[in-house]
Amino acid sequence: MDLVADSSPLRIISEVEATSDKVVSRVLEIVPDIEPGHLTTLVTDAIPTFGAGALEHIVYKLLEAPRYPKVAKKTTEKRNHPNAGNDSARPSKRSKFDYSYGDSARPFLGGADYSSLALVR
Repeated sequence: MDLVADSSPLRIISEVEATSDKVVSRVLEIVPDIEPGHLTTLVTDAIPTFGAGALEHIVYKLLEAPRYPKVAKKTTEKRNHPNAGNDSARPSKRSKFDYSYGDSARPFLGGADYSSLALVR
């Protein structure tokens, strides 16, 4: 049995890096708002201790303690509108609703064939 060739330090390091990359990507699928530096620290601490169970340990730890460091949300700043100071020049954001549909004094705007095609007379 040649154990030296199978457990060379470079091969072990590359397997740990591959494993840590997989764990990081899987944790990010479940908890996408975690800070990458904090996640890397958790992974490097958990892999030697928990081995194949590192993913479950990290996810459990993050979901049980929701105060983990999170990535700052990008805030969208409003663009400077040319009429920023003049509110009357801007169009209204709410749509106008015409409440006069039930009013009998409302003028008739139907066409010539409206009376013959109307469902209710």
